[in-house]
Amino acid sequence: MLLWFWCDRKTEAEQCIMMAAKIISPVIDLSYTAGYNWCIEQVKSSQYMDLAHSLDIDKAIGFLKQKDFKQVVCLSVCLSVCLCTSISDSH
Repeated sequence: MLLWFWCDRKTEAEQCIMMAAKIISPVIDLSYTAGYNWCIEQVKSSQYMDLAHSLDIDKAIGFLKQKDFKQVVCLSVCLSVCLCTSISDSH
């Protein structure tokens, strides 16, 4: 019961963080992308560090919706490097 409660609270917190990043990103910096990058950096330095990759993927989806394929390719390379680093650190 306690594990279920903890997982539910963690999921709710992650959803709140992702929604907050979307809301405050255009306000805290000159561009949405710069604000979103700031949010990702803040999440990376918090206890929700694993959520930063989800935010990166969400940012890539946003670029796809805007048809900004150059940004998507650049971001996918960065995500691939991070994924490879994470895998090599775990072994």
